[in-house]
Amino acid sequence: MSAADKKRLLAQMIVADRDRARILLGFHKSGRWAGFYTGFLDEVRGGEDPADAAVRIAEEQAGIVPGPFDHLATFVFSSKAWGMAREFEFLAESHTGEPTESPNIRPEWFALDAIPFDRMPADDALWYPAVLERKKMRGHFDFAPDGKTLLVHQIEELGPGETP
Repeated sequence: MSAADKKRLLAQMIVADRDRARILLGFHKSGRWAGFYTGFLDEVRGGEDPADAAVRIAEEQAGIVPGPFDHLATFVFSSKAWGMAREFEFLAESHTGEPTESPNIRPEWFALDAIPFDRMPADDALWYPAVLERKKMRGHFDFAPDGKTLLVHQIEELGPGETP
């Protein structure tokens, strides 16, 4: 891990409900992704394990506690707009608690066949479907200076036993 990667670590908890064929996303009311949907995403605090951060983030942003979850992907994102970040992607297929709006996030359920990729960061359509199929991945995404336009990307699907 380079010094730049160590400076900015992110964790995202994606919550799916297989029984009802739906996914819980958060609408960002402010910040870099204002107006966009994502999983529950934020920075990993100093010394915090990314998995613990993902649970904390889901609790803070949506008022839910994810059930058992898996680390399915790790991506590096870069842009002149916000530098470089390493992001850890987790998938939970159950949760406890009723999703509740927080100051920055409004949780909303979507059918798995109607995920609003046109209202999500440009990279999400490239990897969310595979994560929802429980595939493990690593990759890199380079964004334009506007921080939103995806320029190039590389995604590698991992084999059994490999760690994202």
